[in-house]
Amino acid sequence: VLTTTSDNGITGTWSPTTINTSAATTSTFTFTPDGSGCGTNFTIQIPVNDCDCSNPSAKLTPTSVSCDSPNSGSILVTNVVGGVAPYLYSIDNGNTFTENNNFNNLSAGAYEIIVQSINGCESLTTAIVNDAIPVEVDLGSNTTLNLGQSVDLNTSVNIPLSKIDTIIWTPSDNLSCENCLTPTATPSYSITYEALVVDTMGCEGEASISIIVDRRLRVYAPSAFSPNGDGYNDRFTIFSDEHVQEIEELKIFNRWSNIVYIGKNLQPNDLSSGWDGTHRGNFLDPDTFLFFAKLKMEDGRTEIITGEVSLTR
Repeated sequence: VLTTTSDNGITGTWSPTTINTSAATTSTFTFTPDGSGCGTNFTIQIPVNDCDCSNPSAKLTPTSVSCDSPNSGSILVTNVVGGVAPYLYSIDNGNTFTENNNFNNLSAGAYEIIVQSINGCESLTTAIVNDAIPVEVDLGSNTTLNLGQSVDLNTSVNIPLSKIDTIIWTPSDNLSCENCLTPTATPSYSITYEALVVDTMGCEGEASISIIVDRRLRVYAPSAFSPNGDGYNDRFTIFSDEHVQEIEELKIFNRWSNIVYIGKNLQPNDLSSGWDGTHRGNFLDPDTFLFFAKLKMEDGRTEIITGEVSLTR
């Protein structure tokens, strides 16, 4: 608005009388005092700047809600271009605007964000706050092992490894690691392992696998031996796999339950130890004898086996 009275009370007229704002230009205006004063004509130039009413655009970055908090989603507005700064933002269909470009405490769903420039130009962009993704864990099928064997527990999950925050195995007995996805299990007894996986958003998933450990003894006691000095089957002993650590005691009884041999701390499968068919240095006649063997296993337990063996010549 061009005033027609100066600060010192001189009145007059402008030429032209109005400012044209329809185009960006610089206009010259002349003030002419009326005859009642002693003022002189003067001119001014008034620029009209270009009004940038192009709609602003922005980047919306939503964050999914976490599993333990349904109202933990957010939308961050960044990289605003177009229009004239500063900008205002609205998430309630333009009812209210704020200078804050980060909307928090959102539940899962679609949101329309309005970005408004200082000259009133607006843009509307939709952002989706996703619900939390449930963590799915799979340990595969149950399995059976012989005592002393191992198995790799290959855990598969439906989220990127970078999104895993915590891995917990329960129990952790006989596992090569307690907080990895692929531990090696070497259980000495049947057991069920459970894996709990927690992602960076607090979502959890779990699965379990049962491992049956076959603890049956794998030992062999010959039913007969021939201690005749030919180098074959000259001694009676116990044969086994690697799970028998030691024959703590081997006793031989005759048919009248008298002890004719006692061996201690023998190694299984050792053909140079065991009973040679003698008693007090004398060769015994062919007969059927009873044996008692006390075995020390690699896991520390003790097993007892008994049976019959025939002595032949």
